[in-house]
Amino acid sequence: MKIISTIGLLTLLGLGLSACSQMPKECEKTWEQMESIAKSSGIAADAIKEQKKAFETHLKDMPKDQAIKTCEQSSAALTLGQSLMGQTK
Repeated sequence: MKIISTIGLLTLLGLGLSACSQMPKECEKTWEQMESIAKSSGIAADAIKEQKKAFETHLKDMPKDQAIKTCEQSSAALTLGQSLMGQTK
């Protein structure tokens, strides 16, 4: 169940994020959090790689400032989720 929830969270966050061709620093942090959660949940490396491609593709669809704001909000949500699940570093 935890893996299904994690995949759902990663998919929703990945679909909700976007910016320019170079990933903004704020979005890199968000991706690192998403990747960490996925790895700790046992999601296969290939699935993580595909999710990163989708994440980056969606980043290209938004103006940079909107993507940064979305990434910052997503990062805060991921941090809260990790702390609630006891997975903080």
